[in-house]
Amino acid sequence: MKWMNYGEKAKLLASMMASRLLNAYQNPLKIPFQHILFIRLDEIGDLCNTTHVFRMIRRQYPQAKTTLLCKSYGKELLASNLDIDVIITEWPSAKEKFDLIIDLRCNWKSILFSLKAWPRFRLDRGTVRILDSARGMYPHEVVTNYRVVESVINEANKTMEPNMAFSLEDQAVAENFIIQHQLGAFALLHISSRRELKKWPVENFCWLAAYLFKEKKLSIVFIGDSSESAEIEKAQQQLSFKTYNTSGKLTLTQLAALMTKATIYIGNDSGPLHMASILNTPCIGLYGPAPKDIFYPVGKKTAVIHHVLECNPCDQVHCVHPENPCINRITTNEVKIKLEELLS
Repeated sequence: MKWMNYGEKAKLLASMMASRLLNAYQNPLKIPFQHILFIRLDEIGDLCNTTHVFRMIRRQYPQAKTTLLCKSYGKELLASNLDIDVIITEWPSAKEKFDLIIDLRCNWKSILFSLKAWPRFRLDRGTVRILDSARGMYPHEVVTNYRVVESVINEANKTMEPNMAFSLEDQAVAENFIIQHQLGAFALLHISSRRELKKWPVENFCWLAAYLFKEKKLSIVFIGDSSESAEIEKAQQQLSFKTYNTSGKLTLTQLAALMTKATIYIGNDSGPLHMASILNTPCIGLYGPAPKDIFYPVGKKTAVIHHVLECNPCDQVHCVHPENPCINRITTNEVKIKLEELLS
């Protein structure tokens, strides 16, 4: 795999060998698993594209207790997910005896933890990635995550559709936001990303906001977390009409509820894009250095604009075309065309 260095390969190979050691001569379908640990220490989008795995395991082992070890915002994102019983965000909290560990992250710490915990069985992402790489296969994340648990899932319990849940309270907060700001039809724009090379120029988003407001009669709502507030406010200052900003004001599940009310969502390659896509909000994803296809949103009402250059995929930090990075090659006219297609 082009973006997999020797250190990454060694880690995945070690994960595969750890699972073979733990699983030797066992048939997982004959083990009545009672306590299952998922390890998914990744970003919001990765968690979104793993929720179908939680659903399948719940269907397959309805009596088992399920625990998820994830980053802190995962606890907020999955607060209403009925397929997870316990969510922990620190390794020391994983004290109980687990008879099945499903390692969807595969770093050295998760590998060593599995060997120390010595579950009855272990399923891991490393094995799938190594086997797929050997076959020249680079499937979408949803498929990769399914293949991690494929050996313990009956066909009747299989699903390839990630899901996003929120509470009635979240829905009420979203509806109050709409009422408070007297929003009619509105568009959600996410102008930020954790990587600079993933950010479509702010001036392009400002053009897009003006087009949506003047031509489509849509109110403009900028979304993001509290760390993105300043960036959003700078964009708002460039516009001559009133816009709205949710950054730091809504939890992830409240934002999810708001997404279901939006006419359109447009944003960079980031976690909220995957949330909106899973919720079947019409979406346009703007992609730059990410590998083609693998991390695209999966919703049925989603469009992607991606100029795949010869240097793709890269490390998303060092650009060989700094004068004209791939994300900047997306034109406002391309977004306009996709927008017209979705809204029609």
